[in-house]
Amino acid sequence: MARLEFYGAIFIVVLGSLLHFTYEAAGQAWWVGIISATNESVWEHLKLAFWPGAIWTLLLRLMPIRRPKNFWSGRAASLALMPLAIALGFYGYTALLGGHSLILDLALFVAAIACGQAVAVGFYTAPNLGRGSEAAALVLILIMLAAFSALSFIEIDVPLFQPPAEHTR
Repeated sequence: MARLEFYGAIFIVVLGSLLHFTYEAAGQAWWVGIISATNESVWEHLKLAFWPGAIWTLLLRLMPIRRPKNFWSGRAASLALMPLAIALGFYGYTALLGGHSLILDLALFVAAIACGQAVAVGFYTAPNLGRGSEAAALVLILIMLAAFSALSFIEIDVPLFQPPAEHTR
């Protein structure tokens, strides 16, 4: 599974990078905006890790492989950690540097994905967490799917959801 999750990290980085541009390329179709960045806000960039990670989770589920113990817990932890690491890392380094850097943004994106995938593998190799944990993980995944589907279309006056002034479309 570690090798598979390594390939998953590559898949998530590549697909997430492509999703940065698909909303504009699709003529701003609302349905493309569910999984693509619709503006330059931090929230929209979190989707670029979450949705490819969710698609990777679905692909893993559909693959004819023996899923490891704690599969859903590992995937839920990965899907939650990647956006969280991006948000915390972005706000942390921009506070320290007084602005953002495209190179640091890209490095943070890749590092957050690598950490998320590594955490999933850690869950797979941990002692069995049990059915209750797996059920809770599925509920968390469903909540994240709902949030990442809906929150791009609800105006929220919080910096996380606002594009920087120099990037308003």
